[in-house]
Amino acid sequence: MKTVFLLIMVLVAGDHSNVMGDHVKHSKKTPHTTTQIIQQKGYRAETHTVITEDGYILTLDRISANKEGISGKQPVFLLHGVFDTSYVWINNIDTSLAFLLSDENFDVWMGNSRGNPYSNTHLKYSPLSPQYWNFSFHEMGVYDLPACIDYILNVTNASDTIYYVGHSQGGSVFYVYASTFPEMAVKKFKIAVTLAPAVFLGHANELTRLSSTLLTGNKWLLNPSRVTHINLSNMYQFVTRDCDDSPLATPFCKTLIEVNAGFDGMSFNHCLGTHLSMFR
Repeated sequence: MKTVFLLIMVLVAGDHSNVMGDHVKHSKKTPHTTTQIIQQKGYRAETHTVITEDGYILTLDRISANKEGISGKQPVFLLHGVFDTSYVWINNIDTSLAFLLSDENFDVWMGNSRGNPYSNTHLKYSPLSPQYWNFSFHEMGVYDLPACIDYILNVTNASDTIYYVGHSQGGSVFYVYASTFPEMAVKKFKIAVTLAPAVFLGHANELTRLSSTLLTGNKWLLNPSRVTHINLSNMYQFVTRDCDDSPLATPFCKTLIEVNAGFDGMSFNHCLGTHLSMFR
């Protein structure tokens, strides 16, 4: 598991001198964080901090009341996919799942997995150290998810169970949790919805298969000591600056994304670059 996860991190490793969170704070343009977008749309936003058993400090974003000021009752936890943040749940603005759930009087909580721009600190390790990055989605399911769920249920005290929605890696994380703690999963989750969960790899595309074949056995490249930083901001800048601002580049960028994510022109969000402007 860790080998495959480290492979992905190697492919997007960036400048070691720049910490992800610093880019969010010091962007040349006004940063639009999850909390800021929630507040701009007229919802009540909160930010909470959770510390996992193995020392990772995670940020939870919460929509505690809708535009009418009505507080949500039933808690629901949304967890993003790989290389993403809680921002994914509010980046379609009015049609975003987080806002739709809040409008239906849910108490909406959004997680940020270890290593993303909102959860890139640790009690002991710096995100520039190899020790910090020695994890995979397995640790997210064993440590991150239990810590977040227990915290939410303790804070809300409104229900003994919680709804769960996970996208891609967020689905994988849930299945790790459920298979590791089956009794707790039955007790604490009322229902779990996994969107495009990455569980079985039998239908992976050819690019993924080729990359895995070429690099999985490369112990030197996949050594955790060589993975010291993932610069997500570079990836988002490419999408926003080069794809969104250039009509000529848009078809190329669309194809590049579909090669990795699958071809579905009818469902492709052509405003993706604009919605990712928080990292510009």
